[in-house]
Amino acid sequence: MRSADTGKTWTNISGSLPNVPVNCIVYDDNNGSPNDALYIGTDIGVFYRDNTLGDWVPFSTRLPAA
Repeated sequence: MRSADTGKTWTNISGSLPNVPVNCIVYDDNNGSPNDALYIGTDIGVFYRDNTLGDWVPFSTRLPAA
């Protein structure tokens, strides 16, 4: 869920994420850029989303193979 108004309203941003546990979340504010990013680690991989994307995308750049 995401709130752009300090919690008054909320938007579901789960999109097409698979129905698996999310084990960790990392927020990257990109030094004040409007394209703030979220990375989530799940049981099946890492996914990425920022303000310019309409949905989550798999993220595997420079990650070790399992």
